[in-house]
Amino acid sequence: IQNVDNWERFVRRLLDTTNVQVILTGSSSKLLTSEIATAMRGRSVSKELLPFSFSEFLRYKKVFERLPEHLSDDSIAYLRHEMENYFMLGGFPEIYLYEDMATRVEILQEYSNMVILKDVVERHKVTNTTALRYLLAALYNADSQKFSVTKFWKVLNKGMQVPCSKNDLFAFIDYFEEAYILFRTELHAPSEKAKMVNPDKVYMIDVGLVKAMAEDPMANRGWLLENLVYLHLRRRKLEVAYYNTADNKEVDFYVYDKLNRRKILVQVTWSMNDPQTSKREIAPLLQAGLELEIDKLYIVTWNEEKMLDGGVNILPIWKFLIDAW
Repeated sequence: IQNVDNWERFVRRLLDTTNVQVILTGSSSKLLTSEIATAMRGRSVSKELLPFSFSEFLRYKKVFERLPEHLSDDSIAYLRHEMENYFMLGGFPEIYLYEDMATRVEILQEYSNMVILKDVVERHKVTNTTALRYLLAALYNADSQKFSVTKFWKVLNKGMQVPCSKNDLFAFIDYFEEAYILFRTELHAPSEKAKMVNPDKVYMIDVGLVKAMAEDPMANRGWLLENLVYLHLRRRKLEVAYYNTADNKEVDFYVYDKLNRRKILVQVTWSMNDPQTSKREIAPLLQAGLELEIDKLYIVTWNEEKMLDGGVNILPIWKFLIDAW
C-alpha cells in the first residue's frame, strides 16, 4: 500500500464509512510503525513481525501444532533435532521452500542487499555507500557483542582510508535498526552517563542472516545462541539490557517484565563442560544477583540442563525458546 499516493485518506474514509477492520502491511522503508501511527492518528495498533520464532518454526514444520503439556522422550528428541535445523538456517520462511543450501544463502544475502538499497540508501539518500557497506559487514561480524563506533571509525578512516564522519556512522546504525536488520541493547545502569560511555551490544534480526553474511559465523557459536535468546526476549516484549558487575564482569541479559514486575538475569554460553567457562559464567551471574537483588538466575546452553547451588538454573536453548522454564 505504501506505493499508493494518499493511501492514508482512502483508509481513513474506509474506516469512517464502513464497519470493517483494515490490516496494513508494508516494508519498513515507507511504512514504519511511527508513520502508521501518525497517519492513523491513534486509530491503529502496530504489531512487530519478526522471522519465525522457534515455536512458529515447529508449527510450520508440523512437528507440533501445539506443544504438549508433558514432553515425552520422543518429543524431546524431535525438539532437539528441529532446534539444530532452526539454529542452522534461522527463521526467514522463504528459505524453507528450497532444499539447496546455496539458494538459501543467496536469498538471505539478497535480503541484506535490498535493505541497504531500499530501506537505507534510497530512503535516507545516503551517498557514502562504501562506508555504509563496510559498517554493516562489521556489524554482522560483531553479532551479540559490544560495538564501538569510535573504534570502527578509526579503522575505517585511518586503516582502510575510507572517509566518513562518526556522526554519519551513528546515523547509519540508526537506519539499520529502523529497517529491522539489527537491534541494540544498552548497559543497565542508574546513570545516563554510564550508559553513554559504554557501547551498545548488537543483535541481528536472524541467525541465518548472520551465517550468510558474516566472515566466520561459527567461530563462536555462543554468540549465535545469545542472538536467539535476545530475539526470544524481544518477542515477549520484555525490557532487555546487559549488566556490568561492580568488578566489571558482564552479564548478558538483565530482563525486566514490566507487566508482571519480574526481573531475571540470563547468561548464554554454548557449553558449561569446561571448568573455566563454568566459573566465568556463574560468578558474574551470582554477583549481579546480589547487587540487583534478583534471585531468578539462568544460564542458557546448547543442550545442558541442571540446577546449581545458589539457585542458578541451567537450561538448553530449545527449552528456553518454548518458554518451558
